[in-house]
Amino acid sequence: MRELTRRRSRAIGPFAPSLLGLRAHWSYRHLAAFGGALDIFFMMVVNLIGFSVGLEGIQEYLTTAFFSRESAWFLFGTLVTFFAATQVMFSVRAYEARRNMIKEF
Repeated sequence: MRELTRRRSRAIGPFAPSLLGLRAHWSYRHLAAFGGALDIFFMMVVNLIGFSVGLEGIQEYLTTAFFSRESAWFLFGTLVTFFAATQVMFSVRAYEARRNMIKEF
């Protein structure tokens, strides 16, 4: 398993986190969770564009969402919730890795 991870890191390039030693730093997990929270949020926005309001409606929706105090607090709370959910997911994956419960697809 470890050799497969090394091969994947080499395939990604010289800026892979495992090659640079960034995974050992305490902030790596938090930065990755923040990136995961943003990813979830933007996937929700893209789904709104594709399935609900379209490109015309999303502009009005986003201006309403970002320029209102109540909406800004809601967006902040949403990002914090997604951040916490991503941290929980990282913990579950670490537990599975420790117990060798990783499922192959």
